[in-house]
Amino acid sequence: VGIDSLPGDLREVAILRLKNMELSLRELADKLGLESKSVVQNKMNRILKIAEKLKKMEDSK
Repeated sequence: VGIDSLPGDLREVAILRLKNMELSLRELADKLGLESKSVVQNKMNRILKIAEKLKKMEDSK
């Protein structure tokens, strides 16, 4: 389980963020061709929820 298991749109955001930690959400949105930083924030929130769910599953083993 890793970045490769994320849906394509989330994987693209995750990879770009990891490679460009210094960029603002607006800059990430521009690079991704998205209309606003809120779209990037929503995608980041979805990634975090998936990560939290996976961590809980891992911790319960």
